[in-house]
Amino acid sequence: MQDKNRILLAGQWFGYFSYGPEYGDQLEGERVIFSLLIEQVFNNKFKGKCVELEGIGASTEVSFIEGYIENKFISFRKEYSNYFTIDEFGKEGKHEDLLHPGLFYTGIFNEDNQTFSGAWEIITNEEPAGDSTLVDICTGRWEISKDHTIYGV
Repeated sequence: MQDKNRILLAGQWFGYFSYGPEYGDQLEGERVIFSLLIEQVFNNKFKGKCVELEGIGASTEVSFIEGYIENKFISFRKEYSNYFTIDEFGKEGKHEDLLHPGLFYTGIFNEDNQTFSGAWEIITNEEPAGDSTLVDICTGRWEISKDHTIYGV
């Protein structure tokens, strides 16, 4: 994965994201396994596609990612075609009438095990409140590697 201190980002990655405490006791820590295909890398910026393979709340549609990498730090936005929600009991909902929430991933590359890992957050339920906006922020953890066997894929 490394070549002269340079991370070879393009290609297929596998990993998971897990739900944070905002999702309740039944979902916190639950993992969704996914595949990430980074197709374009230019001047430290990249684009790609993500497919969720299995887990509570896994989406059946392709989502799109766009982000950047600087040294070992990575940041990207993930966007679905539709707005999906999952409640504290794992029940999924699709809301075509709502704006897509912002879903942001940040992380660091670990040279020892050749993985990226970090945190994600999603901003939902944006509502005007006077001169400002009220939002809900849900969080979680994530990790990816080019070695698919780590995640049982």
